[in-house]
Amino acid sequence: MGDTFALWPVAADAGPLLTGLEVVVRRQGVRCQRFGQLITNTADHLPFRQAGLRDAFTITCITDQDIAVAQRYFEAQAQHADKLVLWEILTQAPLFRHYHQPTDTHEKLSEATLAMAASAVWETIVAAQ
Repeated sequence: MGDTFALWPVAADAGPLLTGLEVVVRRQGVRCQRFGQLITNTADHLPFRQAGLRDAFTITCITDQDIAVAQRYFEAQAQHADKLVLWEILTQAPLFRHYHQPTDTHEKLSEATLAMAASAVWETIVAAQ
């Protein structure tokens, strides 16, 4: 839904896959931002980490408004805000309006965003060989 890659959860000691993707993304002119744990550590990357692939992470395409909401979320989290307050902040992000909801349908996908993500992932794979 956006034109920025959110990479999460990313540890400080991220490996060559993440670094390679960031190089490709910069070359392609796509904005990219690392995030630590957002809500939970349950995402598509988790089975890969459990199998021993340390350099596994999730790529989510987000908007500037999502980034602003994430900043408010992390500030509130640092101040030990109640979980209800944290959830209320997250509901303000365009990303979570349809996330895991009945309204989360293919009509919400952007072909341009899918092409951007596919190109970055493909070029990263090719460069790693």
